Amino acid sequence: MKHANVLLIPLLVSLLLTPLAGNEAADPPEPVAREEQVRLAEDSVTRYAVVVGDEETSTAAERFAAEELAFFLQKITGATFPIVKEDEYEGPGIYVGQTQRAAGIGVDFGELGEEEWVLRTTKDDLILTGGRPRGTLYAVYEFLETQAGCRWVTPNIEVIPVNRDLAIPTLDTRGQPGFAWRETTLYPRHDDPKRFSKEDYARFLVRNRYNGGSFWLNEPRFGFAVRFGRPGSHRPGGCSATSTLSCQLPQGHRKISLSPGKDLGQEVRIPPARAALHGDPLLAWMLLK
Repeated sequence: MKHANVLLIPLLVSLLLTPLAGNEAADPPEPVAREEQVRLAEDSVTRYAVVVGDEETSTAAERFAAEELAFFLQKITGATFPIVKEDEYEGPGIYVGQTQRAAGIGVDFGELGEEEWVLRTTKDDLILTGGRPRGTLYAVYEFLETQAGCRWVTPNIEVIPVNRDLAIPTLDTRGQPGFAWRETTLYPRHDDPKRFSKEDYARFLVRNRYNGGSFWLNEPRFGFAVRFGRPGSHRPGGCSATSTLSCQLPQGHRKISLSPGKDLGQEVRIPPARAALHGDPLLAWMLLK
């Protein structure tokens, strides 16, 4: 009987994961009329390159985003998308990062938040850009999710639909994550590489647009991590039991009372104006209700 239970466990796990890998959200988008498409590949052949700025005009996160895009487009289409520098390329391109091409079609980088992305098509080009440090990374993953059906379910389970004739509709979208701070604690111990490596887990996090977890993400190519509090503390940085906390919320002024003896034992004031405590933005308090 014990042997039967051992055999059943993998089967149950696979059945539980099947809906995640096979739901409709992971399927490629519905076909659109040919005249409305930007055709990135046909029969596993592409005329597109992934275009990025050089090391002086681009960031490590933007160059990593270009590598991720080329890698997954090859898995999807079977075609090789070379990565080229903007000042050395002419032809149809997928422009990644704060490129001259993006600026030329009216993208104002100064208006974009740190994690805000822009997806836009022109007659022949696709623009994937965003604010710094993480906006362009999220533009690439937003594109792969919404236009190609990619999903990263776990660090070692991904859904990458095959589409040898990848075509996308006209795009002009702008967005950002719904929460300022996004972190999961569903990971093994930092010093336990038995299940998967630190690199695999870090890529899983950034592909799903987590920005918390400095042990994993605090690198230039990932756009660094958002941290709150001193090392070893779950209290906002620089905060004491007599501090008054304040930050920006779209709802306007609110007050939050915290029970004495439980972390911060005083009233928290949240006015509509942006503020910070000792130079550390208290974005975590945007999640309080």
